[in-house]
Amino acid sequence: MKPGESFKILSSTTSGAFARALRVIGQDLSKLIPETLEIQLRGKNFVARGQCAKDRLDAKLAKPEKKDLKGFFADMLARDVSTLTRQAKSPTVEFSYTYSPEDINRLDEIGMGRRFAVGKMPDIRSLGEMLRTIGRRVDDQKGRLVKVYKDARRIVFEYTGHDGKSCNEIITNADLHKLQKSVYEKRGKLVGLDPWKDRKFPRR
Repeated sequence: MKPGESFKILSSTTSGAFARALRVIGQDLSKLIPETLEIQLRGKNFVARGQCAKDRLDAKLAKPEKKDLKGFFADMLARDVSTLTRQAKSPTVEFSYTYSPEDINRLDEIGMGRRFAVGKMPDIRSLGEMLRTIGRRVDDQKGRLVKVYKDARRIVFEYTGHDGKSCNEIITNADLHKLQKSVYEKRGKLVGLDPWKDRKFPRR
């Protein structure tokens, strides 16, 4: 891939690129249960920064990425109320990760086995699905993502439209949940479709 082609990869020429990338990033960061999260597109890379409980970050840094169902169900248990209560006692620290298109492809391939093994619709409460919904909005507008910011109450995202104009949107977590529920209720009536299926970034 030539340097000048990075914009084309992350634009309307690649259907579903932002939905897929943000979902993958959200899945990778889900164990952190971020208190705040900001994702910026810099060239062809996504830079994710935020704050989370120190013990959550320590656990992510200490353990390699799991590829089996045990890791998946561990993520589900992480949202248990008792776990969140213990997390609140841990000091808050900052984190920063950079994801290249190659990283997105690699992480998506790791997660693909889990998704097919579980055989269910994705959990719309998860960080990955919340971010995926935002990415889908940018893709639907044939835009290019600039920045996403999420806190406990809302998601604010900025993107450049197909006409080159800057667009800013805000959606509360409650409204986002309603939107997701409506979308997946409709998709649940369709048989034989992979609800996570999006196009991959072109490989070199």
